[in-house]
Amino acid sequence: MIQLQSDIQSEQDLITSYQTGTIVHTRSVLDEFAHQQFIQGIQKEVVRVDATRRIAAAVDRQVDLLPEDQRAAMRDKVRSLLDGKTLASGDVERARRVADAISNEAQGY
Repeated sequence: MIQLQSDIQSEQDLITSYQTGTIVHTRSVLDEFAHQQFIQGIQKEVVRVDATRRIAAAVDRQVDLLPEDQRAAMRDKVRSLLDGKTLASGDVERARRVADAISNEAQGY
């Protein structure tokens, strides 16, 4: 139904464009639906990236709980596992696995 309404509106816009000599485009229900889907997709991605960033910050705080002689090596290991690509992609699952591993190690001390 939405597609049919969009097709009808496109045809009406085409007729108006020919009559006036100016390109006419009226937003249809389908355009609005696609726009809302796009916005929801972006919002979900932002939430994932933010969650990954927050987990990475918590991992940094957990590394600070380790003995001082082990912090530098652990930070290097964490940075190799939680690199910029992982943070930017919003790989929450990987970030959680790293956080769990660091938490277990920190609890051991």
